[in-house]
Amino acid sequence: MPARPDPGPDLRVLLPDDLGQVERILGGWKAFSPQEIDRALEVCNEAAAHPFQEFHGYGIKEGSRLYGFLVFGEIPLADRGWDLYWLGVERGYARQGLGRRLLEAMEGMIRGQGGRQIHIETASSPALAPAHGLYQAAGFILTARLPHYFREGVDKLLYLKNLPGSGRPNLTTRQHG
Repeated sequence: MPARPDPGPDLRVLLPDDLGQVERILGGWKAFSPQEIDRALEVCNEAAAHPFQEFHGYGIKEGSRLYGFLVFGEIPLADRGWDLYWLGVERGYARQGLGRRLLEAMEGMIRGQGGRQIHIETASSPALAPAHGLYQAAGFILTARLPHYFREGVDKLLYLKNLPGSGRPNLTTRQHG
């Protein structure tokens, strides 16, 4: 019988024991302030401590090692809109498809819940350029830029993806007329 190919890291629910690795992943990028990392840990802790309530947290793990994670949730008072709150991939494993895999899994789960839109708010910091490229490659479009939102020279970027079948025009396709 031939050996079974290694399936690679598995997608699993984020657990409280993963928080130290979340901190390691975010700190490895040198793109986030200590306050931003603290906020990420708060959201990840809430997702891990109370799964499938306000926040949904998942990680790509092999054994106990976390290679990437994301946390997302339904937007209160929005018609089937969802926010991606945090996404991180260990720097040494960037550009290997883990971020894309996390986004695709999230999108599938949101579609399964009848979601119609996914929103991402991020900073324009050059250190986050790989994330911006990932979002655009995954079909998110930049819909707004709020100048100097986070601090002088660092804008807030708003990305949006309308999910197919939502009954709304898909902003990822060009209108001809």
